[in-house]
Amino acid sequence: MMDPRACAWPRVIQTPWPMVEFEPAHRLERLRAQKISDDREAIAPSEAELQAAELEARAGLARLAAKRRAASGGPVAGTHYRFTDEGGRDVGLIDLFGGHRTLVTYLWKFGPHRAQPCPTCTDLLDPLEANAEGLEERIALVVFGRSCVRRQRAFATERGWSRLRFCQPRGDDYAKDLGGLDERGNEFPRVVVYQRDERDDVRVLYCAQTPGEPGRLDDVLVDNILEMTGVGAPQWDPTPSD
Repeated sequence: MMDPRACAWPRVIQTPWPMVEFEPAHRLERLRAQKISDDREAIAPSEAELQAAELEARAGLARLAAKRRAASGGPVAGTHYRFTDEGGRDVGLIDLFGGHRTLVTYLWKFGPHRAQPCPTCTDLLDPLEANAEGLEERIALVVFGRSCVRRQRAFATERGWSRLRFCQPRGDDYAKDLGGLDERGNEFPRVVVYQRDERDDVRVLYCAQTPGEPGRLDDVLVDNILEMTGVGAPQWDPTPSD
């Protein structure tokens, strides 16, 4: 997520609800330097429209990021959810924060019935693995899977992953309550951001559930790159057979 404080062009307005004011996208597009070609007329009008739309989208994401930073609270997560970590310990959500106030979790489709985890989930975790060390300087990051931790770690090792942390929810209540497991055994990935408050209550700050909902992790990772090229992101298949 782009941080508006790191950009040269937004101006933060001091209001009770932090907002960000941006130059109109069409004006920014005219200021954008084109160094690949000396022929500005060669840029198709459709490309100029795409550039303006991209700037508008980035401005919207920056405003959304500002609102998220200003948000606080959220419902308190159930304290009865327990997990097995890679050391075999029985832990709760509060134990996974380490020294951070924010915990980002990803429930991937790797139930005990699967010979291999979901390929789409695997593709999503590849860039998270690459950036896990940097991310964990500021947040806690944990991957939940319904398969035992030993299976998850074995796959991670085969894949060349060493930075991601894995846990297994004890029982299926956690996955079912998130909507990550239905009555037929179909699995659905879930991204949940938890925040620890001053009383050490764990609150649900953010939850992305189904394809098409805002904030899917792959929306800001692999999918964005594929969409940028015009190739398009692959269609997400919610069935357990993928």
